[in-house]
Amino acid sequence: ANEEKRCFLIFSCERIEDEKAPPTGWKLQSSGRYAHSKSYVMDVAEKAGYELIGYEEIVPRMEKGEDVQGHLFTFMIGGSNDSDFEGEYFGDESVHVEIQPGMDEL
Repeated sequence: ANEEKRCFLIFSCERIEDEKAPPTGWKLQSSGRYAHSKSYVMDVAEKAGYELIGYEEIVPRMEKGEDVQGHLFTFMIGGSNDSDFEGEYFGDESVHVEIQPGMDEL
């Protein structure tokens, strides 16, 4: 049997609350960095075929002594669509991170 492999997409980005986000779902901050709403990121990832398997609100960095609000997303694509997937993400498998052209605008 040819089993489809699971692939993971794990990343962080600056957070803007859904109710404060413009219709685009993202906003250029005064820092020159983009912030994205959770719903925007989830919508784009799901349209690409990814399933959200983990989410945390985080502080990815400090700016001028202040916490910057962020998200940490873990998405999965491929493999079994088992709804009992409980976050035992990697087991003995290695994790390969690859930057794809055009993904920097997510």
